[in-house]
Amino acid sequence: MKLRVKLTLIALLFSVLFAPNLRAARQSYPEAEGAELTEAEYLEMPLGDRPIRYRPNWRFEFSNDVFLRSDNFFSAGTSVQKHGPRVDSWDTARGTPAFGRRLAHAFLPVHATDRSFREAWGIGQVISTPDDIETPTLLPMDIPYSALLAVTNGWTAFNDTKFTGFQWLLGVVGPLALGEEIQKAVHKVTGSPEPQGWDNQLDNEPVLNFTYMWKRKMVTRKSFDLAFNAGGSLGNWFTLADSSVELRVGKNKPGGFLYIPDPIGRSMFYDAALRPDNTKRYTFYVSGVFRTTYMARMLILDGSTFRDSHSLRSVRRPLVGQMILGVHYRRLRWGIHTNWWFTTDFIESGTAVQGDTDVDFGTITVEYRF
Repeated sequence: MKLRVKLTLIALLFSVLFAPNLRAARQSYPEAEGAELTEAEYLEMPLGDRPIRYRPNWRFEFSNDVFLRSDNFFSAGTSVQKHGPRVDSWDTARGTPAFGRRLAHAFLPVHATDRSFREAWGIGQVISTPDDIETPTLLPMDIPYSALLAVTNGWTAFNDTKFTGFQWLLGVVGPLALGEEIQKAVHKVTGSPEPQGWDNQLDNEPVLNFTYMWKRKMVTRKSFDLAFNAGGSLGNWFTLADSSVELRVGKNKPGGFLYIPDPIGRSMFYDAALRPDNTKRYTFYVSGVFRTTYMARMLILDGSTFRDSHSLRSVRRPLVGQMILGVHYRRLRWGIHTNWWFTTDFIESGTAVQGDTDVDFGTITVEYRF
């Protein structure tokens, strides 16, 4: 397919992601003085006059396995996210009724009076390649070339001790996901070898996934907290079940819950941090996540859903462990985060699979409230 058609599809995804809320219903945004504003009045306010909590939090994430001197399996991932204002009731939460709001209503505690609610949109891409990218023929004992391009919409309900989240994902795998064009362009700029095997990538296939997440704090201290996380995803990109413990230690540690910047489709995008709006203090903390995942389906290794394709399902391990270590620095308006993933083997030991059998990579996340 011509590049022009592919770029048109990306433009359509962006229009969905950043389309304005079409609801005409009146919404309230309480100010410090207790006054109530309509949505139109709120949007007309100068950005500098809006309370910080009602400003969207924009995030850009970049993940790559070269951070840990690897270049196969998961190769790279990027995403842009918009996390809406945090409000104190479901009725005043902004959202798109035709998409996530109606779906999320069935999964969130919408009648809870002790939770904050927030919507998030995201768009992103994931690229996966075999270990040997200079061989043009199919490598039967390594993963196939593949890419996912997707848009997500999610909702969260949370306070300092409880969290519930739901997200849907809609995307495409195959040439329409632009993995070949993006990787070749990046390798050309960086002087890396040009990947030769994209003619063997997975065919075009629609992707639909739903993710549910549930967290509870087990320990809360001023500079330390420990939370339990359980959840899962259902769809043809990933079908899995997760359980983990999440640790944070640091100075001025924010309330709420740790965000784990998984590549798009692996989990969900959310912002569940709580901190006073009037503070200008920084927060600096480190995090550790220890997660066990049962993967019933993983498109990259199991192959296409609707047709025969290259597959490593017969040698894939369904149970995988991950350790995710992070360093985080946040101020009132902006923040920067780094995380490193270390996993157990995805492939059974003793097989003839080429390249790495685990998935180790790093992520840099930058966020800003305009």
